Amino acid sequence: MLVATKGRAPVVPLAERLEIVRSVRYVDEAVAEVVPDKLETWRELKFDIFFKGDDWRGTEKGLALERRFAEVGVEVVYFPYTVTTSSTALRRTLDIIQAGAALLDVRVPSPCVFSPTARGRSIPRTASSRRSAS
Repeated sequence: MLVATKGRAPVVPLAERLEIVRSVRYVDEAVAEVVPDKLETWRELKFDIFFKGDDWRGTEKGLALERRFAEVGVEVVYFPYTVTTSSTALRRTLDIIQAGAALLDVRVPSPCVFSPTARGRSIPRTASSRRSAS
């Protein structure tokens, strides 16, 4: 969906983002949004709470979303903006690492995928080192 709306791939791949959300004990189900119309997604899944980043709060799009969902009994809950987490900064950092590796003629796995560790930190891991979910 991000590629369709913003023209770029997410830093953290969809499968990993879904895995992170599914691991939250309060989440019944995590589903990837595949159509731009959020009400169309609701018609299929019949959820009762919809989470959105608070950059939508008070905007024309956010207010329209709240009105449409209120009509079908869905509560819109906004997640606070995370000042210390920036996908733009992360992309720039990854670009610098890639550029530095190219200058040194060192191979850096691409895409660089991050995995949670037991201590809550993230470590890079290549696609070939991922464990199977089966």
